[in-house]
Amino acid sequence: RRIYRFESKSGAALTSIELAFEPAEMACDKQGHIFVIENGTSRWHVLSSLGIELRGSPMGIDHTANDLAVLDDASRLFVSDRSTGGVQCWHGAIEGYNARYWQEMDLPAAEVGWSGIASDRSDYVYVPHGGRGVVTIFNRDGKPVEYLLGGQPELNAPRDLTVSAAGDTLFVLETVGSGPTHILRWIKKNP
Repeated sequence: RRIYRFESKSGAALTSIELAFEPAEMACDKQGHIFVIENGTSRWHVLSSLGIELRGSPMGIDHTANDLAVLDDASRLFVSDRSTGGVQCWHGAIEGYNARYWQEMDLPAAEVGWSGIASDRSDYVYVPHGGRGVVTIFNRDGKPVEYLLGGQPELNAPRDLTVSAAGDTLFVLETVGSGPTHILRWIKKNP
């Protein structure tokens, strides 16, 4: 029930954050706010970078979540919803120690299941569809802008993903049945 913090340049340990709930997954915005899913639910908490829970937190609905992603400016939060196989979309803002969010229409995504989701500094959200062998890229407004499929080796069952710090490479973790796990790399092409 702790979040351990470390100084990014030196690796020195900082004071850990003790939580009053069991955490599952987390993400951060560019201001350092920490968004944490409560284990076994799709409720999520918003903490300051020092671990103080903001007023208005927790938020969410009575479902089971797998992962979350937040835009850099914290204006939108996306939750991979295991109960529906979709992606919840939340719109809002953080002002001081107040967090205000409301649920919007879910992203037009299907069969997300146990997959993780990610966002990048350009405010794109990446959603893998394990059963379909596709990764959908959404813009900050929740509109699909591109679909990744195929590749060498071919994308088959994407389960989780992350974007490089520079935002130019997408790494996709793929597991097919009980076979080997692969990490596939997609490099952004300049227009």
